[in-house]
Amino acid sequence: MKISKGIGPKVLKTALYGLFLFFVVFILLEIFLRVYDPFKFRIQTNGITLPANQTTFIINTLNPDLDSLIVNTKNSIGLRGPDTTIGYSNQLSIITVGGSATRCHFLSDNKTWPFLLGEYLKKDFPDIWVNNAGKGIMDASHQADMSAVRDVFNLNFFGALESMQAVVPVMKQQGSGTIINISSVAGHIPLPFNGVYSGTKFAMNAVGKAMRVELANSGLNVLTVCPGYVRTDFKTNALRGRENKTVRPGKARGISPDRVARATLQGYLKQKREVIVPWTMHPVIKLYQLFPGLVEKAMIKMVRKVD
Repeated sequence: MKISKGIGPKVLKTALYGLFLFFVVFILLEIFLRVYDPFKFRIQTNGITLPANQTTFIINTLNPDLDSLIVNTKNSIGLRGPDTTIGYSNQLSIITVGGSATRCHFLSDNKTWPFLLGEYLKKDFPDIWVNNAGKGIMDASHQADMSAVRDVFNLNFFGALESMQAVVPVMKQQGSGTIINISSVAGHIPLPFNGVYSGTKFAMNAVGKAMRVELANSGLNVLTVCPGYVRTDFKTNALRGRENKTVRPGKARGISPDRVARATLQGYLKQKREVIVPWTMHPVIKLYQLFPGLVEKAMIKMVRKVD
């Protein structure tokens, strides 16, 4: 019986030669695939590259339940459906991933369930523009710094108006949309030592309500939301002048932002003109409208310094 003393030189040489040929073929194949991609999609680094900007037409003569001419389109990112729009990263988007039910080649673009889902959602999620940015200025109006006054008006009013002028043409073109202006009860009752802030909110209320009438025949709605005191850092972030005073009671806690959000949602769903929250502000506003002198006397007694 013979015992092998190891791999012979000839066998080793053959194995090394085979390994060399394997690497040569592998490198040539890699070069070929980088120059010409015969596949519909491929994995490249840590992502998937899909065929993009392609339209396929299929003539159907077999199944009467399908379109006679089936159109299958791929957009710029390789998915079915319309191409992405400007500001895509800031929009609510749903990307469907699945098998034949999602990517069926035998359904036209407007017959796939992702397309039908998108059309259904458009009815429940129309375009909404919310003007919520704002800041206050705490000072007597007769001595408020004019540069600060302009800053507050630019943010609270002029910025909101320019935004509305930018989105209204788009909404009119699509025939639907809602603009929500977050104003304030201070837009109904002028607040001493916050007169400039009240001025921006009076302007917001006037323009918003006027615009609602102007757009009544365009399928658009403009909702004005007027909260009372809200538990936020608004007072902390307000600009301070020489007279830091307020008529707000020191123990007034205010309502939560969630309550304002819920009231705003209900106002949007009901297509209201205005929402005043909390409801206890309604009689206060009506009292000022009917008896302004009485309310002003009460505010004079309520004036206090703010730390």
